[in-house]
Amino acid sequence: MYKYEFTKQVIKFLKKQEKDTLKQIYIKIENLVKNPYNNPNANVMKWKKWHYRLRIWNIRFLYTIDDGKILIYFYKVDYRGWIYKK
Repeated sequence: MYKYEFTKQVIKFLKKQEKDTLKQIYIKIENLVKNPYNNPNANVMKWKKWHYRLRIWNIRFLYTIDDGKILIYFYKVDYRGWIYKK
């Protein structure tokens, strides 16, 4: 089972969410942690090697997987329309 970490930006985003939304997000993240390479809501990003996207409704999490540390590192989160803009 993998561990996971969040950046400050991800923590700030999660603090703004409602309780029911947060509960569903953590359920999806726990499912991802059990098997990060075989998850129907997670996809490999085509333009960034070794970076992945987790889709939860209209929220997108960007993350990397470090097999050496057994860690999933969530580095960015936002709504679907804004996540890929700089």
